[in-house]
Amino acid sequence: MPHNFGAQSHNTILPISSEFLSRRRQAACEQLMAEVEAKPHKAPYADLPPRDITNEELQFLSDYTGEHDLVALRKHVLHVWHAVKAKCWTFGCIQVFRFLQPKIVDHPFFPSVVEAGRSADANQLFMDVGCCFGQELRKLILDGYPEACVVASDLTPDYWNFGLELFKDKGRLRVRTAFGSLTDLAFVSKRPDAAAAALVGAVTYLWAGAVLHVLSKGDAERFVASAHILLAPGGVFFGSTGGSEEAGEWWLTPDGQRKRYLHSPGTLTALLESAGFSDVEVQSYRPEEGSGVLGQPAGVASDLAILKVKVEAPPRELTDDELKFLSDYTGERDLVALRQHVLRVWRDVKAKCWTFKCIQCFRFLQPRIGDHPFYGVIVEASRSAHANQVFMDVGCCFGQETRKLMVDGYPEANIIANDITPDYWNFGSQLFKDQERLRVRTAFGSLADPAFVSGRPDAAVAALVGTVTYLWAGAVLHVLCKPDTERFVAAAHLLLAPGGVFFGSTGGAEEAGEGWRTPDGKSQRYLHSPATLTALLESVGFTGVEVQARRRGCGIASETGLGHVFVSLFPGPLRYTASLLMPLSALLSVVGALYGHHVVGYLAGVLNLAQMAEALPPAQLVAQLFATHPTTGAAVLDAACALAGVAFAFVVMPAGDVLMGRDLQGSETMEGLGGPQGGYRALLYAFSAVHWAVLLAGCAAAPHVHPLALMGLAASLGTGTSLMLTVAHELLHSPRALDKAMCNLLLSAAGYMHWSCSHLAHHRKVATPADAQSARLGESLYAFLPRSVTGSLREGVSMEAARLAARRLPFLSLHNRVLTWVAAPAALLTTVGALWGTPAVALGVAQAVVAVFLLEDVNYVEHYGLTRAHAASGMYVRQDVQHSWNANWLFSNACLFRLQRHSDHHAHAARPYQDLRDMPNAPQLPASYPAMLILALVPPLWSAVMDSRVAALHSKP
Repeated sequence: MPHNFGAQSHNTILPISSEFLSRRRQAACEQLMAEVEAKPHKAPYADLPPRDITNEELQFLSDYTGEHDLVALRKHVLHVWHAVKAKCWTFGCIQVFRFLQPKIVDHPFFPSVVEAGRSADANQLFMDVGCCFGQELRKLILDGYPEACVVASDLTPDYWNFGLELFKDKGRLRVRTAFGSLTDLAFVSKRPDAAAAALVGAVTYLWAGAVLHVLSKGDAERFVASAHILLAPGGVFFGSTGGSEEAGEWWLTPDGQRKRYLHSPGTLTALLESAGFSDVEVQSYRPEEGSGVLGQPAGVASDLAILKVKVEAPPRELTDDELKFLSDYTGERDLVALRQHVLRVWRDVKAKCWTFKCIQCFRFLQPRIGDHPFYGVIVEASRSAHANQVFMDVGCCFGQETRKLMVDGYPEANIIANDITPDYWNFGSQLFKDQERLRVRTAFGSLADPAFVSGRPDAAVAALVGTVTYLWAGAVLHVLCKPDTERFVAAAHLLLAPGGVFFGSTGGAEEAGEGWRTPDGKSQRYLHSPATLTALLESVGFTGVEVQARRRGCGIASETGLGHVFVSLFPGPLRYTASLLMPLSALLSVVGALYGHHVVGYLAGVLNLAQMAEALPPAQLVAQLFATHPTTGAAVLDAACALAGVAFAFVVMPAGDVLMGRDLQGSETMEGLGGPQGGYRALLYAFSAVHWAVLLAGCAAAPHVHPLALMGLAASLGTGTSLMLTVAHELLHSPRALDKAMCNLLLSAAGYMHWSCSHLAHHRKVATPADAQSARLGESLYAFLPRSVTGSLREGVSMEAARLAARRLPFLSLHNRVLTWVAAPAALLTTVGALWGTPAVALGVAQAVVAVFLLEDVNYVEHYGLTRAHAASGMYVRQDVQHSWNANWLFSNACLFRLQRHSDHHAHAARPYQDLRDMPNAPQLPASYPAMLILALVPPLWSAVMDSRVAALHSKP
C-alpha cells in the first residue's frame, strides 16, 4: 500500500484513504517473505527478465538529453542497465526501469516546491535523499528550480554516476552531492566533523522517494530523525514509500542482515510526529498495475505518500545573543544544535500549553530580572546574609529568572519556583537540561486563588506565609483581570516576611483600563497605570512603594508625542488608512488640473492675498504672467495644483516622519497588537479600488486639461500608481490565487506585468552580480535604470520560456503569458482612447512611465552597494538582514505598507506587511524611502551620503 507523506521541520502527513488487503493476499506476502529468508543473499526478483521499454517511458529522457532517436535511446538505456546490474544491488524499481520516469511530479506538493524555487531565496535547498540515478532532481531543475540549490544524496556515488551516464550530463550538471546514509549518525549529526554537518538546519525541502520501505524499523526511525535535523525551521519533508494496511516486517534488507519494515499510515504518522514533525499528512493509495513493490502478489501493494510534513516555522529567527544565557547555563557551545533544541521544546509547549505572546516570541530565553534596578541588591544580600532568606519566583514559567539568580550565586535551597501548573516548569527543565540536578523547591498554584494562599493551616502554601524575603513577579499582573490583580497583590503581602520586598515588572498603560481577554476567555485583562498600581500596592499594606514606567519596543508605537497620538487614534489596520491619502491627493491633482486657477483666484479674493503677494517675487511673476498671458498663467497655476500628489509623497510624507518619529511597533498580528488579518488585507483592496477610480477620473478629465497641467497630473497619478505597485508587490507574495490575479491587474496600470516574474528572481539573486535589480556601489540611478528595466524584462521572458518548456509547450502559443503582458496594457490604453481620446492615452502612458521610474528608484535605494560574499562551497552566502536597506519611520511605514522593513521582507517573503519586524542590526538609511528617492536623483549628493555607509558595512568582520 504506497503512502504519500509530507512533513515540515515541524512535520505534517495527510488524511488517509486506504484499501484493505485480503487475508489471502496477506498470506501470499508472508509466504514470499519466508522464501526470501531462505535465500538471504539473493534478491527475490534477481532472475526476472527485463521487460520492454515503452516510448512513453523514454519521453522524459528524450526531452532531457535532446536525443529523439528512440531506438538508439533504448539501446543506451539497456547498456546502462546492464552495467548497473554488473556492479550494484539492483532494487526491484531498477529491474523494471522505474528510474526512467520521475515520480515526484505525481506528488501533490511538487508544484509548490517548483513555484518556491522560482520565487524564493536562492539558498532554499532541495535535498533528494535516495536520489538513485537522479531523475527526480533533474525534473525539478528542468521545471526551473535553481541547480545550485539542489543536493543529491545516496548511500554511495555508484547509482549517481550511472545516472550521469544515463542522462548524458556529466561535466555540466552542477548540483551538490552528499553520499552516505541518513541512518548513520556519523553522516548526519551536529558535530562539525560529520559528513553532512554543513546541511544541518539548512534544507528547505527534503524529498525521500522509495526509501523508507527498504529500511529496517530501527533504521527508519533514525532516518526520520536525521531528516528532522537537516531541515530548517519551516522546512518540508515529503515523499513516498511502500507500505501496508497493517505495519510489519517484510523481506530482508539489501545487506541480508535485517528485515525491512513496511509502515501503515498510522505508524508512519506516529513516527514522523515522534521525531518532532508537525502538520503530518500521510495518504495511502493503491499503485497502478505492475507499479507496486516487486515481489508482492498482484494487488497486494499499497504505497504511502507523505504529502507534506513540516518543521513548524517560528515567528522569527533566534539570534546568537538570545541563545547566550542558555549556552552558558547548559555548556552547549554548538549554537546550531542549541537552536534546534529550543525549537523542539517550543513546539512541544505549543502543542500542550497556552502559549502567551512572550513564549511565541522566545522571551523565555533571556532572563530579564537582571535588568531590574533592585536585582543587584538581592544578589549582594544573598552572599552576606543568613541562609534562610527565601526568594520566591511567582509566575516562573520556564524558570529562566530562577536559574539566572542561581548562576549569580543565590543559594539554590532558598529559592522557590511558583506557577499555576507544573507544565511550563517541566518544559523549562527540558529546555535547560537540568532535570536531574536542579534542586529548587516548587509550589504550583495561583496567588489569586484564596484556597492556595491564606493564613489557614490547610492552605497549599501555608508554610510559606510570612517567610518569604524577596518575591519576584515578572510579567504576571498584566495577564490578570482587575479582581485577580487585587487578590494576587494581597497574597504577595501575606507571603512576605516583615521587611520583605515585592518587586517585578508588568505590562501597563498610561491610563489604566481593560485590555485583551484572559487566557480562560472569561474576563478582560487589566492594565494598570503607574498611579493605579501604586494605589493598589499601598491599599494592601505595602510601604515605600516605587513604580517606574518605561517604554518597551513592541508595546509602544512611536518615539514622539505626535506619533503616540497617531497610533492611539488609528490602531491596528486603521493606521494603514494613511495610505489612502495618496490616491486622495491624486484626486486633488485631478481637480487642480481642471480648476486650479479658479480655486487660487477664489482663495486670493477671500483671503485678500493680493497685498501679501506683493512681497513674494514668485507671486509677482505669476500675477504679471496672468496680466500679459492669462491662458498661460492659468495653465501654470493648474499645473502647480496638479502636483498635489507629488507634494504628498515627497513633502508631506517625509515631514510626517520627522514629526511622528520612528515606528517601534512589532509584528502586529503575531504579537497580538493589531486586529484580525482580514482587516489588513481588505485595506490593500480598498487602496487599489480607490486609486483605479482616480486613474479613470484623470483619464476622463484629460481632454479638458491644458498640456502643461496634464504633465503635472501625470506626475501625481504616476506617483500614486507607484504606491499601487507596492500593493501589487504585497499581493504577489501572497499564496492566494485571487491576490496574484489582483497583482497582475495592478501591474497592468504601469504596463509592467513581467515584473511579477522578474521580482521573484530578484529574491533569489538579490545582492549578487546576477541580479539586475540590485544597484552596485558607485552606480548612479541613471546608469542603473536602463540595466534594471531591460534586465527585468529579460528575466521575466526567460522565466516564462522556462515555464513553457517545462510543460512541453511552444513559446509561440496562447499559453505564453508574455502575450498577456503586452495585450492587457494595450487593451487598457485602447479602451481609454476610445472613451476619452488621445490626451487620455498620453496621460496613461506618461503616468506609467513615472510609476516605473519610481519603482526602479525604490529598487535602486533598497539594495544599493550591498553584496553577498562567496561561501567555501562556491555558492553565495545565504542572504540575511545585511543585504537590504531599511528605514523604520512611522508615517511612511503606514503609507507604504511597511515596505521599508525590507530586510525582514527578504527573510520572510510571504510574511504579510503588518507582521514585518524592525531589524535594528540591519543597514539603516539616514531618512525614509521618499526622502532617499529624491536624494538619488542627484548622484553626487547620493554618493556623498551613501558610499561611506556602504564602506562601513563592508568593513565589519
